[in-house]
Amino acid sequence: MEHILSLYPFAGISILGDFNVHHQLWLFSPFTDFSDELTFDFAILHDLDSRATGATPYSYS
Repeated sequence: MEHILSLYPFAGISILGDFNVHHQLWLFSPFTDFSDELTFDFAILHDLDSRATGATPYSYS
């Protein structure tokens, strides 16, 4: 991302996806593991935020 911004400093970049991140500071998850911590740190470093307002519903069919 830093490389793209160095080439196009005024570019609008959207990062979208279901990253399945569990972090104690996001949506009050009861646990955080290493990959969740890396994703959280990346988001903080790049001033990103989550648009999720609650836990993602799921079903096992």
